[in-house]
Amino acid sequence: MKKTVDTVSGLLFGLSLIVFLLLSSVDMNCFNVTFFEEQYRELNTAESLRMSQEDLMKATTTLLDYLRGEVDSIDVQVSINGAEQEAFNAREKAHMIDVRALYQNAMMVRWIALGVIILTLALRIWQSRRHFLDVLSAGLLQVSVLFILFLCLLGIWILADFNGFWTTFHQVFFSNDLWLLNPYTDLMINLFPEAFFNHLVVRIILWFLAFYVPAALIAIVNQRTALMLRFCPGALTRDHHKEA
Repeated sequence: MKKTVDTVSGLLFGLSLIVFLLLSSVDMNCFNVTFFEEQYRELNTAESLRMSQEDLMKATTTLLDYLRGEVDSIDVQVSINGAEQEAFNAREKAHMIDVRALYQNAMMVRWIALGVIILTLALRIWQSRRHFLDVLSAGLLQVSVLFILFLCLLGIWILADFNGFWTTFHQVFFSNDLWLLNPYTDLMINLFPEAFFNHLVVRIILWFLAFYVPAALIAIVNQRTALMLRFCPGALTRDHHKEA
């Protein structure tokens, strides 16, 4: 029974930590205004849309504020080719309702994952303060094997066929076709073309790895030490004496 509890708590911790780090990376990067400014300049978005950089950022910040629930709509006036008009049309606004719901659900999952991390950590410390990391690190490494395999396959898919990946993503998470926007009538698809999302996905993955890799290395070192203590209890003592 104890072994089952240990295994389940370890796996829950590992899965929850990965989910929390991944969704946190999504949150930090998707709402990084500086990233949007840099991408607009790199992709010459203002020039191609005949808008000012100021209007681009006004439309963008309104959109981001809406997704976070800080404003009730994405109604915003901008100047396109010298004419004042609403930045986003009815179809774009309807799609953003779905996107906001998806984002808010994702953030709810993130906080649930954080709660599981805290609970499993508290449980392990309560059961064994000296060896609480052993079970948690084992669980993280076990989940990591499957996650790394998934991440590699996903990365290959994105690099080989980003359009296919993007289409499947929307078909999985949205129950309508409002995400199919027209570049001739809809501003949003021109604000965020394929190159923009390519850069965003890469940035999310890199930020995730920046937090995940140290956690995985700590888990590997802990497991190595635990195995040495279990099967070669005198090894660490001998190594310590050699260093002395």
